[in-house]
Amino acid sequence: FRIVWRIGLVATALVLGWKVVSVNMADHMLGRYYDGDGEALELAMAWDENHPKAQALQGSRLLKRGQKEEAEAYLASAVVNNPADAWPLMLLADQRRQEGKQEIADQMVETADRLRPVDPQIQRLLAVHWYKSGQLDKAILHLSRVLSTSPGERKDMYPIVLQIAEHTETRQTLRPLAEDPPVWWESFFAYAMRNSKNIDSLRALVAMRKNSRIPVSDYERNAYISRLKKDGYIAEAYLLWVSGLDKPEREALAYLYDGNFELDFSNSGFGWYANPPKRSGIVVSRGKTYDVSGERALYLSFRGKRQRFNHLRQNLFLNPGNYQLTGRVRVDKL
Repeated sequence: FRIVWRIGLVATALVLGWKVVSVNMADHMLGRYYDGDGEALELAMAWDENHPKAQALQGSRLLKRGQKEEAEAYLASAVVNNPADAWPLMLLADQRRQEGKQEIADQMVETADRLRPVDPQIQRLLAVHWYKSGQLDKAILHLSRVLSTSPGERKDMYPIVLQIAEHTETRQTLRPLAEDPPVWWESFFAYAMRNSKNIDSLRALVAMRKNSRIPVSDYERNAYISRLKKDGYIAEAYLLWVSGLDKPEREALAYLYDGNFELDFSNSGFGWYANPPKRSGIVVSRGKTYDVSGERALYLSFRGKRQRFNHLRQNLFLNPGNYQLTGRVRVDKL
């Protein structure tokens, strides 16, 4: 009996050892496949024919070749061998959708979503599924997850979101995002302000944001003001800028805003813009001094190469007419 038990134990150890070796070799071959060795996928499956990732990859490759029946067999086996992998499930769901079995396809993608709620690859496939199924509102929500978890995707996807915003019949699908902005919203908003050719679409986007319980941020407001100024809607831009000022800032309103330099440079709207180049030797700041009206004054410092000074400016909103700018200057350390 002891001999039989030992033989059985050795046999079990050998089987387990071979399984470990075969799985490791299959993983190694898949690594080579990902590195560009197209023949390594067959080698991976030769080592472990039930390797779920290898089966999923083989199924995907066969789908591209039009061998649907054989592809589905591999994909189904991949799902059985690793139920936690949502990718082969998504590929099978797409086949059901193409066959007109929409309800089955929807159930499969909802399962995939529960398995991988933040995986950008799966969320991208989910967005495609719902878009092709005619449910743009659901597609947008999954697209938002991609943009939130994979910032590298934003450059390619912002034009798509902007197209949705520019069409009246699709714009409302962005309302849930405008009312509860995700982490990528501000950068998209700035992209839209720079690139949209339709100012009315931007006004509609801003209107959706204003209906949110989350206030429009200074970043968004300044981006919109810049676009209004660029398009020549100066009065609209000025009123929007004024509406965002706090009490001390409103008290500084005059022909020249904050002419006493009591407030920090805003670099936005109709306030002071101070933008000397780095390493130019020019410093534009504010500081306390004597014999001034108020507590602070403008401070300019020049060191290094002589150059024309044009690094402090302010956009004025005034009626046509003749105006004179006056002030007091004190020169130090000449």
